[in-house]
Amino acid sequence: MFSYGKPVQFFGLSLLMLLAGCSKQHAKPLVRNTYSEKRDGIELCVKRLSGAESHKQFGRNLVNLGYQPIKITILNDSTDQLLIRASAIDLQLMPAQQVCKETQRSVLALLAGPAYLSVFFAWPVLVPIIGIGAWLSARNHFVKTKIGEKFFGEDKVVELLPYERLSRYMFVPTGTPIKHVNLYLFKRQEKVYVPFTVTLP
Repeated sequence: MFSYGKPVQFFGLSLLMLLAGCSKQHAKPLVRNTYSEKRDGIELCVKRLSGAESHKQFGRNLVNLGYQPIKITILNDSTDQLLIRASAIDLQLMPAQQVCKETQRSVLALLAGPAYLSVFFAWPVLVPIIGIGAWLSARNHFVKTKIGEKFFGEDKVVELLPYERLSRYMFVPTGTPIKHVNLYLFKRQEKVYVPFTVTLP
């Protein structure tokens, strides 16, 4: 009489090996260029964004425009409120107004020439030029809004409640050598500063 035991066992073993291989292929990769330090129930994570990552986040490659975005994420798993001051970070932070101004594209400079020529030689071309101008203006507004919403610099102070998470972006000149990010967080109840030092490659 034919026995199904061994074929079934072989099939089951093969299926398990296949699933194990798939799970390794689809495992979530580690976040690159992210470094952290944890103490007193508080964790500080620092990430240096690439040009492509800055374009995805802000709608423009800020690295090529002279501004290196640095993302800081603070996880407060303590029972104390935290105060985060930009002045407590030992980096040469760029002012928000400067970053917003110098990352905008001049719509007039880009379209003035084509618009002038279209009036005299091919006025129907003026219609798409107007559309492109409107798109560029909207894009400039998007970039400015994104930078303003997530910017952390100058004299800004942010309060972080217990068990909350905060993510902000700082900007330094592209090419600035950064080996360490030193940050002091103030615990309101204990009235003490908690120092953090995150080492970057």
